[in-house]
Amino acid sequence: MVHVKDPTFAYNEFVSVIKGSESSLKLQTRYLDRNSYEIQNNRTRSGDDGERSRVYTLFEAYSRLRPPSSYDLADRAHILLNALQVNGVPGKSLDFLYVQEIQDNLPVDVAPQTISAGSKFRFSELKSMLSSLERENINVRRGTRKPIDPNFFQLSFDFGSHSGIVNAAAFIISLIDSYFPHYIDPLAPEAIACVGHNAFLI
Repeated sequence: MVHVKDPTFAYNEFVSVIKGSESSLKLQTRYLDRNSYEIQNNRTRSGDDGERSRVYTLFEAYSRLRPPSSYDLADRAHILLNALQVNGVPGKSLDFLYVQEIQDNLPVDVAPQTISAGSKFRFSELKSMLSSLERENINVRRGTRKPIDPNFFQLSFDFGSHSGIVNAAAFIISLIDSYFPHYIDPLAPEAIACVGHNAFLI
């Protein structure tokens, strides 16, 4: 019997890293093999050195035991991406794509920080992924046009919260960044228009 400290963490690793990372797009199986998963950087590491091995063993059991007709979030994203590769994007061509609440997606959803539970998404990984996809564009590969790298900017003005909430959030983020460096994206502090009472924990 294989045990992990947090079953939710294990499942999130299945759909966000093993099956939902950019690397999975390049594989016939659409998921990382054990070695590729176990040598991932420390960003998703939790607990002792054997944790990833146990997570992958659970992933193998999950893949084997779930009903054949079932699918999870990563399967859905791969199905959609495969359909787009085969059939192209229907309708008019797109010049720009703006996505709000992008942090709620798996990395493969955007081909789609870590605010949504279990999300392993980071802006730097998205930028790298979009750059890779751009270089696979048929016109870029033929040399008929140069690759266009994604342009990212931060919306740093918060119109929906007052200073008490924003300052409390900034303090919590600084703690997370201190104890878990490189786990979340470094962002500039938010500016606010509305002054409010300091938040406090009950």
